[in-house]
Amino acid sequence: MPQFISIHVNCGAAVPTIVCEFYNTSLPTIIYEIMSEFYKIIAKTKIVFLDDWIKKRQGILTRKKRIRHSYTCKLLNSSARKFSYHGLVLYRHYNLKRHLILNPITREQVTFDIPSGTIVALFFHPIAKEYYAICTRYLEKMTTQQFKLFKLTSLLSNEVDILTGWKSLHYQVPTFSQFHIVKRDAVYWMAEENSLNSTAVPCEELVIIFDIIREEFRVLPHPGDKCDSQVLIERHAQMHLLEKEGVVSFCMITIHNEHRVKMQFWTMEDQHVWSQSSQTIILEDMSVQRFPMRYPHHKNFEVKPVGTLNGELIISWLWRGVFAYHLRIRALRKLEFEGMEGSHALIHNNTSLSLRNLRQSSKSM
Repeated sequence: MPQFISIHVNCGAAVPTIVCEFYNTSLPTIIYEIMSEFYKIIAKTKIVFLDDWIKKRQGILTRKKRIRHSYTCKLLNSSARKFSYHGLVLYRHYNLKRHLILNPITREQVTFDIPSGTIVALFFHPIAKEYYAICTRYLEKMTTQQFKLFKLTSLLSNEVDILTGWKSLHYQVPTFSQFHIVKRDAVYWMAEENSLNSTAVPCEELVIIFDIIREEFRVLPHPGDKCDSQVLIERHAQMHLLEKEGVVSFCMITIHNEHRVKMQFWTMEDQHVWSQSSQTIILEDMSVQRFPMRYPHHKNFEVKPVGTLNGELIISWLWRGVFAYHLRIRALRKLEFEGMEGSHALIHNNTSLSLRNLRQSSKSM
């Protein structure tokens, strides 16, 4: 127990912040090196953390922004997938099975390969009191799907048994999105279309759930009306899963034009039951004169709410910027930072959780 407290409790309180990652080829923060043997691309990706605080002066609510910390790491290919959990950021590349875990605060990073699988989530087990990774793989020409739970300490110390312990899924689970939410002894993902054959995900299977205690997968339909099959992929691209004010939520976006955005939210009332009613947020006056696009002639509707922070809904709009919508006073503002229009934002909990301590704990057990 003292060792557990030292590693997990004394690692520093989690501080939510906004992370913007710059990896687009048009940005100067990326350096590409071609490795002739495998034609791999090494990208130096800049991760910027933004602090955002509120000051009250003469009864007027004002806000200021500043850069609190930045960090540069190496990863394979700028198209790598990423997600964040409890202070750790994991990058993965589907083709090469290369994974990289880093803590940007402690500047620790560990790279490892899982030849026969891909990590789709990290979570802290409420009973075992350890960090685990969920790994999935396909067998027999993509017809059989299996999963396995790895202790994070085993991955960090390269003591991984990749041959045994795999469990078969009773039915095929759709492709996992790169972001996941851990809540109420369960892990949640949005399903994505199959990139190999562009197969659309049915509305009945758009949300994937993993029960941590039972170690079982299931799929869940999205709330609201079923989509027209003719525009299934387009409609699902405007649906997102997020944690909103501490609750797993589902967002359905309707964009009439760049001037007006409608966001409809449902909440998860049980582990797998959506609320009957929904909340609607409408962003008015989103004109390009007020919030210009980075490329004026390029229409872009890649809008994604990524979570809430300090009472504000954080919205990432690729090539337009990162926005914060105050849920109480219903005010919208843009988080100003040079180059942010070309970045992807997510909510990240800053902690000083040490990868080195986790690795050492596995050796002492």
